Amino acid sequence: MLVRLLIASSQLIGLVYSQRIFDVFKYGAVGDERTDDSKAFVTARGELCGAVDEANLLYQRRKHFYCSPSSLKCGEQILGKLVAPKTMDTWKGCDDWLQFSNVGNLLIDGLGENDGDDCIAINGGCSDLNIANIAYGPGHGISVGSLGANGALEKVNNVYVKDCSFSGTTNGARIKTWQGGSGYARNITFEKITLDAAKNPIIIDQFYCDRDHYCKSQPSTLSVDYVKYIDFEGTSVSEEAI
Repeated sequence: MLVRLLIASSQLIGLVYSQRIFDVFKYGAVGDERTDDSKAFVTARGELCGAVDEANLLYQRRKHFYCSPSSLKCGEQILGKLVAPKTMDTWKGCDDWLQFSNVGNLLIDGLGENDGDDCIAINGGCSDLNIANIAYGPGHGISVGSLGANGALEKVNNVYVKDCSFSGTTNGARIKTWQGGSGYARNITFEKITLDAAKNPIIIDQFYCDRDHYCKSQPSTLSVDYVKYIDFEGTSVSEEAI
């Protein structure tokens, strides 16, 4: 499990001084990497999402926040470090360790290991994401998508993954789209990737179906363009590595 993660988003930087600020410390957060700050975050996020005027949730620099699984549904500027619980019981009912939708200008730099269903899932509306220095496994690796479910229009642009490893994962560098959808996944780069017994090291699935039964064939205009795989090394448990 990933025990420390730096997440920094620059999407809201520059807007902070013209917005109402919700500082997590005013809601009881400690930021010492040991105290569970989840309650403070939930309370602050509740007020943030209910704010009438423009607002932002602020995490201070050089602070390490210990938090249980939660969701971020409003704009947040994260300048500190979020530290994940080490006990598996905390993660019951959570499939994806990190899941992003409608996020821009995001840096994810990890220390440690990341396991789960999709270790990181990048969904529609995401752009300019940089992911580096994370070890994955077991689990499904990094997934761009799934995109276009139920005929949806979804777009992902400018994703850069570098210096990551996949050990015993079902997939490594994965892009998945549903039939019937529209939009695109473009400008996606995976570089300096190490694989250890990954089943599908490189996979682009444009006929994704997560059901036990057959998914009906449908026309789709959701394109996958300008994808790069650079400097991959390691082993695959399947004969078809790509």
